[in-house]
Amino acid sequence: MSVDIFHIKLGLNSSYLIRGKSVIMIYGGMPNRFNIHPEEIKLIVLTHSHFDHAGSAKDIRDLTGAKIVIHELEKKFVEEGGMIIPEGVNLTGKIT
Repeated sequence: MSVDIFHIKLGLNSSYLIRGKSVIMIYGGMPNRFNIHPEEIKLIVLTHSHFDHAGSAKDIRDLTGAKIVIHELEKKFVEEGGMIIPEGVNLTGKIT
């Protein structure tokens, strides 16, 4: 079976679509740039709930019917909005 990986640059971050038997999306993004129909997306993988990675995940789930995978402690941020902002771990992080 052939597997294709599509990288979608979204400004400061990226989205990835992995197409094999079905399509898996890693981070939110526009799923139709590669002739992939929304109903083909079965799984959205989120490593964290920052808006630039998960901000459109709920809408994409509603559009595609895909399941979202995210750590249980961050589940509510995808469902209700918002995000976890970790405390800075270095000088730059503590300033911004």
